[in-house]
Parts: sequence; C-alpha cells; structure tokens
Amino acid sequence: MQQKHTILAQTLAMLIAWYGATATTTRCAGQTAPAAPSLPFSIRVTQEEVTGLPNYASGIFMDYPYCPIAIDRDFWVFHKNGYNDPVLRFKGTNIENAMKQPDGRGELPRGAYILGGVWYDANEKKLYAPLHYEIHDHAYTIIREIHLATSTDLGLTWKYEGPIIASNEPDKPHTPGSSPKGASRFSAEAFDGGDGDHLLYVDERSGYFYIFTDHYTWPKEKQSDARFLRHCVARCLIADKMAPGKWRKFYQGAWNEPGIGGKASYVNGYNVTYNTYLKKYVSLNYLSGLSVCDDLATQQWSPSFHLGSHWGTDFRYWAFWPTNADKNDTRTSGKDFYVYSFFTSSPVRRFHVTLGEGVTKAVHGFTPSTVWFIEENKPHPVISADPGPMYDYTPFPESSDPIESRQTRRVGCLSPALKYTGAWSETANKAYYEGKTKLSAERDASVEFPFQGQDIYWRAAKGPDLGKADVFLDGAWQTTVDCWASMPTVYQYAFVKRGLSGDHPHTIKIVVKCERNPLSTGDAIKHLLFETDDKGKAK
Repeated sequence: MQQKHTILAQTLAMLIAWYGATATTTRCAGQTAPAAPSLPFSIRVTQEEVTGLPNYASGIFMDYPYCPIAIDRDFWVFHKNGYNDPVLRFKGTNIENAMKQPDGRGELPRGAYILGGVWYDANEKKLYAPLHYEIHDHAYTIIREIHLATSTDLGLTWKYEGPIIASNEPDKPHTPGSSPKGASRFSAEAFDGGDGDHLLYVDERSGYFYIFTDHYTWPKEKQSDARFLRHCVARCLIADKMAPGKWRKFYQGAWNEPGIGGKASYVNGYNVTYNTYLKKYVSLNYLSGLSVCDDLATQQWSPSFHLGSHWGTDFRYWAFWPTNADKNDTRTSGKDFYVYSFFTSSPVRRFHVTLGEGVTKAVHGFTPSTVWFIEENKPHPVISADPGPMYDYTPFPESSDPIESRQTRRVGCLSPALKYTGAWSETANKAYYEGKTKLSAERDASVEFPFQGQDIYWRAAKGPDLGKADVFLDGAWQTTVDCWASMPTVYQYAFVKRGLSGDHPHTIKIVVKCERNPLSTGDAIKHLLFETDDKGKAK
C-alpha cells in the first residue's frame, strides 16, 4: 500500500509541476487557483493537400498502422493483415513514393498482424517485427498479445519466434493451437483485452526498444456498454534483439515486471518521436493530442494537449505516423515535421507541424489518457479541462491500476448520508449513477459527505454546459474543479484523494462557484456520487 501511495504522490507532483503551485490550506481572499498549464514552446499545425500517394497510404482497407522504416539508403513500408493477406512490401526514398514490391510470405499464426513498426539489424541484415496477435478472432471476446517474427530477406519470408508481451500468467503463455483463456477468467463486468495495437519506438539514445500498446477494457455482456482504451509500455535492450523473455513492463515507476504475465501501469505516451529542436520525446496521441517527456525511462509524460481536429480524430484517421522534414525518418523529428493520418479506406491526411518559441496553452483542453467507446468503431471525442483517465462505475479487481482496482463503498447523490445546502434539483439520465444526478447553479450551494477511510473519490458529470466547483477536505481548500468537457461524460473523477488517515472521521465538501471557463456555456455542477474505501473494506 505504501508503494502505491508513493507512486501516486510522484504522479501528483509531476502534474502540479505542470499546473503550477497548488494551495493546500483553507482558501482565503489572497489565494488564487493554480495557473493554467502550458507547454514551453509554440505549435502550429497546418493541413496540406496531398495526392498521388501509394495505396498503402490511401485507397485500401487497412485497420492498423503500417510499418515504415529506413533500410540502408532505401525507405520501406511493410504490413500484413492477420487473417487473409500476404505481407505487403513497398520500397522508395520516403513515405510518399515507396513502390510495390513482390509480396512476402511466412508461416505466421492466424490472427497475427505485422503492424506498428519493425526494426532492421544492419549487422545481421535481419528484420524484427512485433506481431499484433488476436487470439480469439473478430469478436467481443478478443484477447490480444504481442509475438515476434523475423526475416532475413527483407520481408519475402518470415519466421515465427513466439510471444514476447502478454497479460497471461508467465507459466501459461498462449501458443498457436492451444486453448486460450478468455473473458470468463475476469471477475468484473468487463475484461482486459490484453496487449496489442502497438507502436514500436527504437531509442538508440538509451539502447532500448519501447513498445507502447493499446489496452482495452471490454464489456463482457452488452456491446452498448462503455469500454476504454489506455496505453501501457514495455521495453527490451536493443542488444537483446527483442528476444522472448527479455521484455519488462513499466509498473509503478520501475521496469521490474516481466513482459509475459507482468503488471503494467497506464502511461500517457503512444506514438513517439525524438524531437531534436525541443530535445524531448514527443508523443502524438489520439484526438489530436500531444505530450512530451524528457526521459523514456521515467515515462513522466506531460498532460496531452488537444491541438484541434487533426490526426487520430475518429476511426477514419485512427492510425498516424510522424516523419522528419525529409519524410524518411519516423523516429526523429525537428522544428518542422509531418504527421500522416489514415485508417480503413480513408484518404491519407498530411499535417505540417512547426515548433517555435513561446508557449502552448490548453485553450482547447486536454485529450484524456483514456479513449471512451460505447458502440463499435465509435470513439467518443471527449476533450476536457482534466487530463486524467476515465474509469467505469464498477471497479476492475484484476487491473494493475490502483484506482481502477479500487475497493470502495459508493454513495449516490440521493443518499441520506449527504448534506445539501442551497438550491439543488434532481435530473435523470440512464448514464448517471443510479440514473440520477443533483444539479445546482447557485453560488455557494454545497454538498458534503462524512466518511472514515483512507481514500475519497468525487465523481461529477462533465459536459459543454457545466462549470466550476471548489473542493474542501476537513475544512481545507484542496482545488478548483472545472467540469467543462467537449461532450457529456460521467467517467472522469472530478477529485481523488488517497492516503488519508483512517483513524478518525473526515468530511469532503463541494461548493458551487457559479463560474465557468471560456469554452463552457453554463455554470452548473452535476453531482453524481462519492466513493470511499472505509479503511479498505468494501461495503
């Protein structure tokens, strides 16, 4: 428990460094809210018209990111559908002019895709391809892992090497032909879809491969229930050449968990390039987000700043690649670089990104570190004032995330344990906890909840017409919460405090400010529920 609290404290300290100093005592007339977060450089994104691209970038159905890579003086693109296509090969001088080459073949497991990046060992003259491997085929019971294939003839033939990253137990990794474990082994209403839809980053500066994975939490029963996509990361020494057994997952600030069966923390990085102008690692994220990190070993990414409607905005453009200004390097970028966004059969879009002096403020909000889905292939583009992740109402005990696996007592907005002051009305919606919420737009209206536990969570609805509230804990002002979001959502916590003393009672109080940020059209607060661990015992 102490280790969990330490990691959470480190994460909170990192966010505070981005947000500015935060007051921790009772708020008085001289105190101000934290400064708005910003990045210490300017960003300009311009969409450019682009035509005549090869068919791997436009015109064919491809629900995954292909693999561009420089080999000797050539620029190659590889990709393979997991179910019915050969390995497609293209060669040119950059990402826009590679021409079709003879198809490749290999005895790869059914459901194994070549996607998200490959590595070429110039000494061995050998390609290494992490495989996105769908164990359960196309269904809501899909379980995914990452296996490895290699080629010594530039992708004409491929050799299967075995699993390298998986959520299965270390002594029971899945192998082709065996019976995979499915959703039934999870105790919650949802299940973990495993490690897949990955992107490979080769970091020669540190000597490591990094694989960033999409991690889905899928509903077991109703397809209309919410599901979430987050990112995890594993690494392997380049000297170990991606070998099975050499990968370690990032968990609670360290790389000690095994690639197969190990736990993994959620991170805020995904499609990475090293930017020589910033001297930082840049991650391009879904919903046109961008975050930065000084050292991939720490995975201390900034919040993901929403830059507009550019790459990864919806399923038509769900895959994207950055390149340098010469369009022939996907690992390194500079003051000017390009981002190509594509998916399925949609024409590719090209964006010219220019960095410079100045600052980038979160005037458009943040892309949360979770992508929220309800219907198949329909991500909900939630941009909010909060960069934090999303969580379902019900916990997920098998999760490696300490909040997602929480054991709490949930106290809905109609509970007699709550004390309301001021004007509050009751509204109904099937998305709300227990179908109800309490709404107030009256200045200084409040709701408070007494509890005795180490952890307290407040969940409020967020949306385009909602405003701000102050949070007090035992009479001390904690923070101002901004409930604006680009679309209605109930899945982000408005406030979380962990590691309190469980030896005496506490009180959390929410006070309506009757204020809004410039993007919102209203001032109201919609209170949904509180959660507390009650000394760690669920009730």
